[in-house]
Amino acid sequence: MSDDPRIAPIRTYLKEHAWRHGHGRTAERFGVSRQTLWRFLDRDQVGRRLPRAVLDSVGGSVQALEAATRTLMAEPASRSRAPFNRSLSEELHDALLYLCEAPLTTAGELARLRRVPASTLRDQLVKLSKRGLIDCRPHRLDALGPRPHRRYFPTAAGIRAVGIDGSGLLPLYPVSKQWFKLLAERLDSVAVLYRVAAMIAEADPEQQPLRVDHYRQGPYDALLTLSGRRSVGLLRQGPMLSAANLR
Repeated sequence: MSDDPRIAPIRTYLKEHAWRHGHGRTAERFGVSRQTLWRFLDRDQVGRRLPRAVLDSVGGSVQALEAATRTLMAEPASRSRAPFNRSLSEELHDALLYLCEAPLTTAGELARLRRVPASTLRDQLVKLSKRGLIDCRPHRLDALGPRPHRRYFPTAAGIRAVGIDGSGLLPLYPVSKQWFKLLAERLDSVAVLYRVAAMIAEADPEQQPLRVDHYRQGPYDALLTLSGRRSVGLLRQGPMLSAANLR
């Protein structure tokens, strides 16, 4: 299918979908792995399954693909929003949802990722903590300074309160038991990734929120999605990193 004239509009559609809904949800939507999606978008490895899934979903013509892309472009650029919890203010609900998107961040990192005032976010995290909806643990890493940093994460009650678990959205957020175990085991690396992501968000001239998608397999440890359909892949160098991932 590599010479099919529909491949280019399929790629444009998938890039738009990934930017607006995240690479994880895009891969899930079309029944492929994140690695398959990455190979199609970044390595030009077309394959058959992903293009066929897109064509079956939105239509088999170039015109149908272009129309579907225009429809996506009219949508708000965010993950599907969890149902609003009326027991929380909108500000607290948003802060809790931010933390579900990027668990184990510091307050400062999360504020920079979401482009919100750090003092305001800290106050919101304190209120959420008093309600038992989030918790934190101290973590120190020499590469990030001599003092420990509080890293926040949603509790099971917080995940229920924000409505993720009961709305079918849990797979879109890295807050399942499996995800938390993985991130906690790699906390030193995760902390560095978040720090780099926060630095990129702060340096972005567009000054828009940045989304972090963690990866359990494939070439990236994390993929940062910025406004304007821009993305930055982060990967750690070390003995477990194959040469193929650096090509």
